[in-house]
Amino acid sequence: MSGWPTRITERPQELPSFILLLLIIPTVYLTIFALLYYQCSLDTRLQNEAILQSQLTGFRHQLQIFQEAEEKNKILRHDLRHYMNQLSVCLNDGNLQAAQSYLQHFEELCSISAVTCYCKNPTMNSTLSYYASRAEELGIRVNINFKADCKNLSDETEFSIMMANAFENAINGCLKVPEARKREIRLTCLEEYQLLFAITNTCEEKTVLFDENHIPISGSPGHGIGTRSILAYAHKNNAAVDYQLEKGFFKLRILFPPAPESMKQPG
Repeated sequence: MSGWPTRITERPQELPSFILLLLIIPTVYLTIFALLYYQCSLDTRLQNEAILQSQLTGFRHQLQIFQEAEEKNKILRHDLRHYMNQLSVCLNDGNLQAAQSYLQHFEELCSISAVTCYCKNPTMNSTLSYYASRAEELGIRVNINFKADCKNLSDETEFSIMMANAFENAINGCLKVPEARKREIRLTCLEEYQLLFAITNTCEEKTVLFDENHIPISGSPGHGIGTRSILAYAHKNNAAVDYQLEKGFFKLRILFPPAPESMKQPG
């Protein structure tokens, strides 16, 4: 019994088919590779567009803060002359009670229009003020400890957008907690040799999911863009990112590398 299969040289009638097969196989592999590359490029482009959209939202929030503050200041400047005139009339008439009432009302207006100073940087402070006010309006207790000058950051606007995304995620996490439980956000930014940014929020642990790299993921389509934006920013700045979930609290920490001048040995 002759062996099978026989050599292709012994089957010359099948040689054209064999050559055609050799040409088709690489073509199929190249086509599959091209499709995978296109899909990967498309996913990357869509992700970048989503991150840019998130950054644009951050810019719009900051612009809204400045516009609202400017509008309130314009009203105060316009009304200041009227308040002073009324106050002068009350004092001239000896009506101290009415004068005190005008002063108290004007002080309340000033406190409403004032932006809380969390840090010296105007861009970062406007971001913190906006999200802190938004969280408090939703019944979330906010504690901010910002003791960093952030002078070594390459781009303070990008850092503000990162904080906006982190704050937004923290607010969304708190809103999933039943109203009967405490809702709280704690933000810390410290700097000595390295810059440390951390934000902690109460959460419903069963709603927090992680992937194989311990990165939080969202089970809802269209969500998780803020997290990807934070990771992209950290990767760009060679910062280490750490997520922790413990006893009803979710914590994000970002540790930036030390500035070159801080690594110099005193001598």
